[in-house]
Amino acid sequence: MRRSLLHHSAGHHLIPWGRFCYGPTAESYAQLFQRCRRGEMFTHPIAVLGAVQRVNRDRQDRPYIALALNVPAADGAFHVAVRSEHPTLIEPLVPGTHVLAVGAGWEVFNGGHLPQLRMWAGEHWQLAYWTADEDQATPPRCPPPVTAAQRGHAQAGQPAAGVPPRPEQPPAVPADATPAQPWQGPPLPPFPPPGPGEDGRRGALRRWLKRARRRA
Repeated sequence: MRRSLLHHSAGHHLIPWGRFCYGPTAESYAQLFQRCRRGEMFTHPIAVLGAVQRVNRDRQDRPYIALALNVPAADGAFHVAVRSEHPTLIEPLVPGTHVLAVGAGWEVFNGGHLPQLRMWAGEHWQLAYWTADEDQATPPRCPPPVTAAQRGHAQAGQPAAGVPPRPEQPPAVPADATPAQPWQGPPLPPFPPPGPGEDGRRGALRRWLKRARRRA
């Protein structure tokens, strides 16, 4: 019997399971990737199943997870990622954790080394996670709900309380900075052939420095 999902917001029609839940196989991820790349508009939530492969941090020092890496596609490869403006939604998701991410905002982001099939989670109920190890199996659960203070910080573009500030970056070189000028003095003398051994190389360097000083 073909599994299906009852979709309440569009006339109570049935949605095939394969059009609702994707993963954890590469072929299944690729199907959703192609749907997003074609620009399909989803009228119902999409669920993606996988296990955390890696935890990264973005430029705002917020964690995000990769559920799949280097997934083959017809025109290359892509990653599958789940992100959030609220770090507490992602922090419980450590490598090896099984995750079910649900949302209607799946998209393809082309700004990295490889395209990302990604979703931004804004609510705790969009993420369920569990472990399946025989010794440490846990039932599915959700991260803590997002607080009003966290939402305010996210809207203001500020880190939430308890999140350390991002380390300062070295100052960038101004665009109008004067570039370094090439050597404008007299031509330097040719380097003399060194003698044998380390003493020979040092002697050749001393002779070259003396000649360079006389020309300066």
